[in-house]
Amino acid sequence: MRSATVTALLVGSVLACGVAAGSAKPPSAHATSASFSYYGGPFDQVTAGTLDWGDFDGDGDLDLILTGVVNDNNDLVAWVYRNDGGLAFTRLTTAVQDAATPQARWGDYDGDGDLDLLIAGTGEGTGLSRLYRYDGGSTFTEILSGILEAHYASIDWGDQDNDGDLDVLLTGFPPSGPGGYSAICRNDGAGLFPDIGAGLVGVGYSGAVWGDYDSDGDLDALLTGFTDNSFLPATRLYRNDGNGFSWTRRLP
Repeated sequence: MRSATVTALLVGSVLACGVAAGSAKPPSAHATSASFSYYGGPFDQVTAGTLDWGDFDGDGDLDLILTGVVNDNNDLVAWVYRNDGGLAFTRLTTAVQDAATPQARWGDYDGDGDLDLLIAGTGEGTGLSRLYRYDGGSTFTEILSGILEAHYASIDWGDQDNDGDLDVLLTGFPPSGPGGYSAICRNDGAGLFPDIGAGLVGVGYSGAVWGDYDSDGDLDALLTGFTDNSFLPATRLYRNDGNGFSWTRRLP
């Protein structure tokens, strides 16, 4: 029997900083009590899902993308909720691909000043990656981007080559066949994202994030998950050298 699932907002003040059990150390001077109120909202109750905040319509408040599995029939959903202010959210009718075990991330890939949407994960038994350009109102148009498709995916936007547009770091399992893979998909400025062949270790059931760990002005890549040739866990940090990525170290 599946356990109950909840999708909700907690609305409140600053997070509290408490004292660990058995510790004599007093609370920080900046600590404060927390106060959060439950707000159920109009959101679908999902498992195996993901969500992300982003002001896609540029009206000054955060909207929501929510994906996942909604019932015992394993029906998949992907919904965009527009924030109408005052804790009111409207679920939009869009053509966004339903997905489970996914990641969904807002990002302005085309530099037109509004947020577009990337979804990667599992849809009706196959891996997928879908890029949607926001065209105003409630319209999201799918772009044939060439981004690799993946089950159990992890994705992150970032301008790794400092050319002024957002590239994609992606990990996951391929739509068919064993093993995982990892790819850096470069934004060519015309809506295509070819894999640059960075030589990253392939990982599935994974996480992938950009970050400039060495403060040299370009984004480096951090990956974690099961490796492509075994089910051994791996965490790898890759330094961006400007003309390629070097594996810097295996993190403990």
